[in-house]
Amino acid sequence: MIEDGYTFRFKDWYCRPLSDFGREIARGHYESSDWALLDTFLWSPPHFYGDETKLSQGDKASLFSLMVETPVQAMQKELHDAVRLELTNPLLSKRSCAACKKWWFDPDTQLIAMRGGTTPILRPEHSVVPCDTNEGCPKGHYHNPIQFSKQNRLAWKHYLEWSSVGLTDEAKECPILRQNWRIIQGLVNTHGLPELCFRIL
Repeated sequence: MIEDGYTFRFKDWYCRPLSDFGREIARGHYESSDWALLDTFLWSPPHFYGDETKLSQGDKASLFSLMVETPVQAMQKELHDAVRLELTNPLLSKRSCAACKKWWFDPDTQLIAMRGGTTPILRPEHSVVPCDTNEGCPKGHYHNPIQFSKQNRLAWKHYLEWSSVGLTDEAKECPILRQNWRIIQGLVNTHGLPELCFRIL
């Protein structure tokens, strides 16, 4: 099983979303009434993990809905934006909007400003947070900040753990995983990979 945040549990089974091409393949098998090929395609890795013989028709319908209705494109857009921020401004990426509202941050170091080098400075009540200024904040507005979802945090962690050693043959068969890694690798090639990205996952 691929533990990158894009494997979803349903009862005692696990499945992964279908790529656009995967949906076309499934549709082709369905329209040609090739049920054997459709079952082989859907109910085996990398799309499905578990004992297919114990699936009821209702379970298959629920799992198939999960496979085709997962908003993969939106998740991958979020992955792209969150990884780009992590690579270009890792401290800001890890900073919560609540912390920004509470503390005064040094724009040069991205760390909490200190009075006398020892006392953290609270943000004055009258001051405007960066995302409410005309210049804005690279993380976006606190109402909808750029950040990792639980799934994409795992996708990023999976890349950091496995990119140096390579994927298993089974993992290489998953088009969603390949797409995610292309997104991440393209950003790493453009922006580099700061050591700080490995310190706090």
